[in-house]
Amino acid sequence: MEKMNIFQIMGCTSDQYASLEHYLVLKAKICRENGSGFVVAYNNIPASRDFINDLLDQGAILEKLEANSILNLAFHIKFFRIVKKYKIDVLHAYFAPTRHYAVFLAWLFGVKRRYRQAANLPLSGKRKSGLKFRIFLLRHRILASFASKYICRSVAVRNEYLEMGIKSEKLSVADGGADIEKYKKFEVSKEELLDFYPGVNRMIIGTASRLVKEKGIPTLVESIAKLKKEFDIVCLILGEGPEMETLIRVIKNNELKDHVKLLGHKNELEKYYNILDVYVSPSFSEGMSNSVLEAMACEVPVVLSDIEPNKEIIRVAQNQGLYVGELFKVGDPEDLYIKLRSLLEKNNKVEIGKNARKIIADNFSINHRISKEFEIYKMQN
Repeated sequence: MEKMNIFQIMGCTSDQYASLEHYLVLKAKICRENGSGFVVAYNNIPASRDFINDLLDQGAILEKLEANSILNLAFHIKFFRIVKKYKIDVLHAYFAPTRHYAVFLAWLFGVKRRYRQAANLPLSGKRKSGLKFRIFLLRHRILASFASKYICRSVAVRNEYLEMGIKSEKLSVADGGADIEKYKKFEVSKEELLDFYPGVNRMIIGTASRLVKEKGIPTLVESIAKLKKEFDIVCLILGEGPEMETLIRVIKNNELKDHVKLLGHKNELEKYYNILDVYVSPSFSEGMSNSVLEAMACEVPVVLSDIEPNKEIIRVAQNQGLYVGELFKVGDPEDLYIKLRSLLEKNNKVEIGKNARKIIADNFSINHRISKEFEIYKMQN
């Protein structure tokens, strides 16, 4: 593998030791093994001391670098010093707006390989007409001119950038992202994990995400209102966000306090995945959901909204002749109820779960994703 010095600027804070941090530690390990340098920059000093130690133990360099404006001179100076000090060959810029500034400065300072992460569907929620939309397209086409390539989280993300007029040669896909060593099947005591008694034979459905509108959590809650009439069931919702009050109201209105539990933010999600019978993703928009990949790696069957990134996962499974779960019409609680009922009634959920893990291990692991990123880096010489 070609040796290179990679500067990965995240453009966000690191507040926990979660999926993104595990990805960076593994990437640092791969860089160390092949003799490459790896510099990581966050907006803050990461909150997890364990993450910092693991990253540094793998030979990475950690920097604090934040930009709130392209006019931030301190950002320009520190960025330039990092590029020169560590002889940066490759820039990989993650979240907006910092990624835009970083790609432009890397172009200005002569970094030959400049990559912009494209994690989400850019046209989601956009009205595809009018002056505002034309300005949006023009801005993205100008920004694209400074990047060597966009690294897209899924084929669906790539296709939307194509629709926006970004040239195909600038768009590559590095999908996947589940750490299959961390996310795997193991025994967990429900009684010790949960602060309520779930019952011996009660079926458990779950989802994990930020509680924001685009995640579609009320759709799941509304489907449980019907499902509870036919199954002894409880639904666990893990995460926090501005939609918490809305969910509390929906749960109250549907008299679901015994059937839907809002657990808030939780560490060690792998433990919660391992007590689920089914994982549900009701999202209206995703680039590709880490939580879906992680739950499947833990051998959990899935019911997913029929947005394109979720269809990609199901399509890969079908192409391998494997059934891993169901798709439902996005935003439709009745169809979600039907698909959940169908899956819960199956007697081979253990086999379905094993199929799910195989699909992730073979196609969507974090190792696959990092390997694809290195392949993309090597395209620009």
